Amino acid sequence: MRFVTSRPDRVDERLREYDRASRWSGRGIDRDVFFFSSTGERLYGSLFAASKLRGPLAFVLVPSWGLESRSLDVTAHTFATRMARGGRAAMLFHPPGHGDSTGDAAATSMEDLVMAATDALDAARQRRPQFRWELGGIRLGASIAGQAAANGGRGRPLLFIEPALAPAAFFEELERASRRAGLGRRADGEAFGYPLPMHPERWPGAEEIAGALASSGGGVVVRLRGSPPEPVPETFAIRALPGSWQRRLPWHSQRALARSAAIAVRDLERSLS
Repeated sequence: MRFVTSRPDRVDERLREYDRASRWSGRGIDRDVFFFSSTGERLYGSLFAASKLRGPLAFVLVPSWGLESRSLDVTAHTFATRMARGGRAAMLFHPPGHGDSTGDAAATSMEDLVMAATDALDAARQRRPQFRWELGGIRLGASIAGQAAANGGRGRPLLFIEPALAPAAFFEELERASRRAGLGRRADGEAFGYPLPMHPERWPGAEEIAGALASSGGGVVVRLRGSPPEPVPETFAIRALPGSWQRRLPWHSQRALARSAAIAVRDLERSLS
């Protein structure tokens, strides 16, 4: 049997073609899609940046888990697009075992997700160093962002959208809701067709996340007025919008949350200057 390998010049050309295809500029926005490494996995990143900077503050938005990481895509992409059109930047990414990233979601720990958020932040800073990059999160992603920010040092501002700040309770409720939706029938280790982490009861509780947030530089929480309030330090401003949380959140509610979050970044930027 004869093995045929590609010529190095052809491999280099294909890589250049991929690099060209992974970047797009237009309407005042520069878009990059790329992969970065974290905990031995290859994670997908998507960066939205203004062609002309008008404000320095930018956010890596940490997603939620499973079904929520997909169903809240409208919130994430609307926020990132608004940030770029407003002269700023945002980065989205797929955590291990989700979307286009490699890895086993069921074997992913809180520590893995915190490291993924930290590595995503490093990737954003390397690609767009002209911005001041901070962490934000949607739902469970808020807990991950808060812990990652605490690990990185005191005084970092945070942006939370409809946060879930008790990871262990989050997975307990997710499993319960999936069982109700399936009239009691469900596959073990799954919720709404997505894997649950092994031993979710070992994930942090509300007290541990609250301790991490206490060391932050405050920030903004954007949520729907009818949602159960999550405990945050007094250094966080609350922006409450009409409506209440539901797992399949309507598009108009998602867009409203994203628009409010982008406006909140401008206010946060002024308070930091």
